[in-house]
Amino acid sequence: MRDARSVLVPYLTSLGLPVRGIVPREPGLWAMQVADLALGLSGCIVAGNAQASRLVEGFLIGTMQVENFMPFLRRHPGCAVIAGGDRADLQLAALLEGCPCLILTGNITPGELLRSKAESQGVPVICVREDTYTVAQSMAHILEGKKLRELSQIRLALDLVGAALDLEALLAAAQPGCISEKSTGKPPLASLKSAPGKVR
Repeated sequence: MRDARSVLVPYLTSLGLPVRGIVPREPGLWAMQVADLALGLSGCIVAGNAQASRLVEGFLIGTMQVENFMPFLRRHPGCAVIAGGDRADLQLAALLEGCPCLILTGNITPGELLRSKAESQGVPVICVREDTYTVAQSMAHILEGKKLRELSQIRLALDLVGAALDLEALLAAAQPGCISEKSTGKPPLASLKSAPGKVR
C-alpha cells in the first residue's frame, strides 16, 4: 500500500492516468473455513469440532524450535500451524498462543492432554496422513484456488471497494467521450478513429 501511494500513483498520474482509489490487501478475502480445509487435505478433525467454522488465512510450518517459531506465529495470528504429529511441544505452544487451527502430519493422533487443551481453547485440530512438506504443498494449492463464496467475505470485499474507490468518478469516467486531450496529452480515441489515415 505504501509503495502504491508513493511510487505507483505519482507515476500513473504523470502519464495522465488518474487513480480513483487503492484497494488494500486483505487476507480475510481468501480465508477458508477449517471444515473445508480438512476436507481438502483429506484429514480428520480430532478435536475442536465445534469451531470448524473458524477461518484460516494462511499457514506456518512448525519445524524449528519453539522459541524461534513463536515470533512468526505472533506476527501471523490468522495462520494455521502445520506440525509433525510428534512435535507435542510446538503443538501445545501454538494452542496456547491461539492459532486458528492446528494441522498434525504423519497420521499421529494427539494425546488426551493436547485434545483437551484444544477443546478448551476452541482450536480445531486436523490429523492428516501425509508428511509436513506434502501437506504444506497441498495447503498452498488449496488456498490459491479459494473462491470468494462466503457471504461474510463478499460483504468484506464490497466494503473494501466502496471505501477505497471513488465510484462516482469511475462511473463518470466510463461515459463515452470522457477521455480528453487535456487529461492524457493525446487526442481522444474517437477523434483518431474519425480522422482518415491517422490510425495504422
